[in-house]
Amino acid sequence: FWIVHKATLQTLVDQTIHSANEFDGRSTATATHSMVKLLHLTNPKQRNLVGECQALWNALLMTTRRHVNSGSFDAHSLSNLAWACAKATADGIAKVDGRLLDDLAERAELCAGDFSPQGLSNIAWGFVTMNHKAPSLFDAIAKISQERITELGPQALSNTSWAFETMSHEAPSLF
Repeated sequence: FWIVHKATLQTLVDQTIHSANEFDGRSTATATHSMVKLLHLTNPKQRNLVGECQALWNALLMTTRRHVNSGSFDAHSLSNLAWACAKATADGIAKVDGRLLDDLAERAELCAGDFSPQGLSNIAWGFVTMNHKAPSLFDAIAKISQERITELGPQALSNTSWAFETMSHEAPSLF
């Protein structure tokens, strides 16, 4: 359990909003992931914190838009960002627009070979959870997963196959 004093949270939110413009891709992904994780761990009955964090979410998404095509998001950052966006969507904390998800999918596709096995399954899980079709990304995930099949542990393989089945994305060479 995390207990956050409202004044402390507001100070943190204000400082992060003020600094978000200076964040690189990794810092943006880390801040977004941390914010969503904090809100996810908050008791749903106390999610009034969400309203106070809306300005922070908007600032982080604006920074994400700026960085997504610049190449400053590495595979690890993209995986964290996909998790955060999916969790925010699933928990009803916030929404992510389809155009940004398309850009994230395109960037993830370009660096698909850099993802860890867990990162590959996380990115697939994220897009499924947001119900956002990204066929080219899923093709890239299938190709990389097939090439590195011996590196995929049972959890990553199970999550990846679930994601492909849920999205009705065929990958006959993989499954």
